[in-house]
Order: sequence, then C-alpha cells, then structure tokens
Amino acid sequence: MKRAGVGLMLASILLTCGCERDTGSTSATATAPATPPASKPVSVGGALDAAVNEAREKTQQAAEVTARIIRDVREKYQQRVATELGRYDEHIRALRARLEQAAADARPGLEQRIADLTEKVQQARELLERLKSAGDEAWKGVEEGLDRALRELRQAAPEVSAATRPVPAATTQPSAP
Repeated sequence: MKRAGVGLMLASILLTCGCERDTGSTSATATAPATPPASKPVSVGGALDAAVNEAREKTQQAAEVTARIIRDVREKYQQRVATELGRYDEHIRALRARLEQAAADARPGLEQRIADLTEKVQQARELLERLKSAGDEAWKGVEEGLDRALRELRQAAPEVSAATRPVPAATTQPSAP
C-alpha cells in the first residue's frame, strides 16, 4: 500500500511539474529575446513544447498505472478480508454446534462469548462495506479501523474456542498402596 501511495505522489508531482511548464513561465522562454530576429526562426519553443507534451503524456500514463495498482491492491485487500470473515462465520457455526454438547451450567457464559465474537465479526463486516465505498481520503482511516477489528477477532476467536472445548472425562487413577 505504501508503494502505491508513493507512486501516486510521484505521479501528482510529475503532473504538477508538467502543468507549470505549460504556463509559459519557464526559464527558457524568459531568457529568449522578446522579439526574435525575422531572419532566424526560433526552434527552442517547439522542442520545449514537444518535451512538455511528452512529459505530460508519460505523467498521465504513470498516473493511470498508479491508479490501477492502487485499485488492484485495494481489491485484493478486500477479498482477503472477506475470505477471513467467511472463515470466522464457519468457526462460529462450529462453536455453536460444540455449545450443544457443553454442560448446562456452562452454556450461558459460552453463549455470551460466542455472541460477542459474532458481534465482532459483524462490526468488521460493516467496516469492510464502508471501506468498499470509501474515497481516497477516508480509505486509510477505515483500513486502520478494519485492521484493528481483525486483530481483535484473531485474539478473541482462540479464547472462545478454548472455552467451548469439551472437558475430557476425569479419569481416576488407582491410589498407591
């Protein structure tokens, strides 16, 4: 993501530089005589214009490539997050199935933990939807919030899994004589 941001900044700097030369305030035109001699045509302006146009085209191409890269990076990130959230949905279904086998006195606490985990998945899913529609300005903030939500999920899921694991039946060992 940092590469895409740097590329976008570079493209905008190049575009800005290309536009400044178009205004006619370059040092080459400022040092040229106000009225060229009639017998000698000045070719510096034509060469400069061609160079400016070429730079402008390359800058536009770089901006398009950068925008495409940023779009691809964002789409891959969104796909990765959606896949991860799908795995959490499956995990929650498995936890609910395991809950059926839990002791009756342990169920309320386990149900609450599963409900909390479900809520975290839903919050992350809502952030993902906001991210899909976020503009360039808001993208980074929403992405950071989504990353934080995913970290919380990654921490909470194993804790809930451990709490819903069936406790092995106590085995009695013969006492020593």
